[in-house]
Amino acid sequence: MAAVNRDDRVLRIRQAMAVTGLGRTCLYSLVKEGRFPAPIKLTHYSVGWLDSEVRAWLADRVDASRKAAA
Repeated sequence: MAAVNRDDRVLRIRQAMAVTGLGRTCLYSLVKEGRFPAPIKLTHYSVGWLDSEVRAWLADRVDASRKAAA
């Protein structure tokens, strides 16, 4: 079982889109390609993303962008 920080929160799709600036289609395409954290299944009909994983992904994108510009 994966350890989850007890202060972590679950982002729904609109929140994940707002944090990353990505659209729904782009976000799901990146998940399918393995380039964005996979969602966790909350119920039969709903999924969410761990805030810590999304923010870590975003930090990696910032680092990669800064290194490419240097």
